[in-house]
Amino acid sequence: MEDLHIMIVDSVFEAQDAKDFFLSIDNRSVIYLAENENKAWSLLQKSIELKSVPKVLILDSSKEDINGLELLRKIRNHPSLKSILVFVLADSDKNKEEVLELNVAGFI
Repeated sequence: MEDLHIMIVDSVFEAQDAKDFFLSIDNRSVIYLAENENKAWSLLQKSIELKSVPKVLILDSSKEDINGLELLRKIRNHPSLKSILVFVLADSDKNKEEVLELNVAGFI
């Protein structure tokens, strides 16, 4: 099985729990953790350089300090990143239509 590259954009504490979960499933996975959209974008730029672009991105859009829509727009407009499978963690329907227009795989 190919190693899975995943990026989790969430608070550091919650992202670490998610990282531990994915590594318990497959300890060869590469997990990127980002606490906000700026850190995520920076990591994505580095992943392009290293040719290790995440296949899956989990984005917590319910955090006030994470601008998920802006990050999604950047990803969908970038030729090397637009195929990333994005799941959005959301606790409300806020911006749901706009997020769906950015081709997310689903809501958690």
